[in-house]
Amino acid sequence: MRGRDEQLSLLRGQLLGAVEGRGATLFVEGRPGFGKTRLLYEAAELARGLGIRVGTGAMVASDQRIPLAALLAALFEGDEPLLDTSVRSTLHYLPEQSYWLMDELESLLEQAALRSPMLLCLDDMQWAEDGCHVALRNLPARLATLPIVWLVAYRAGRESRKLRTTVDPLVRNGARRSVLGPLDAA
Repeated sequence: MRGRDEQLSLLRGQLLGAVEGRGATLFVEGRPGFGKTRLLYEAAELARGLGIRVGTGAMVASDQRIPLAALLAALFEGDEPLLDTSVRSTLHYLPEQSYWLMDELESLLEQAALRSPMLLCLDDMQWAEDGCHVALRNLPARLATLPIVWLVAYRAGRESRKLRTTVDPLVRNGARRSVLGPLDAA
């Protein structure tokens, strides 16, 4: 990956922190085609090389009606799901049960992080629906003392007011934000 040494260095530091037992949250913002998805891919490869378990999920504009689509994909899908897939069907998905769902996800993530550090890559969060916003506002903060790295990418200029009200307080409380600009000629 060319031209993103600063971001890769930051990611490497946060992943090494997870190996040592610390959590982190990093938001990656950039225009279309600036390498957000590629950066998440590189982060996942770095993490696997360090023995960190990886979960990936991406929002799709048409999936906005599916609660927590990207987060649930990151937790329960892929070759090596981060969480026990048999638990997925027992979660409280109804809108009036959202408090219990966050509580259940927090508990499941805590148990998993105590076994092994994790990287959660969530891409295209400019399309996130309300459930993802609630999860992003709460879970990284509640689980900050555990070795979970939250890597969240979204398209600059397309972020909603809801996304800003999710990202900004977390950044004020220690999360990092990396804005990808155009690559220089070199």
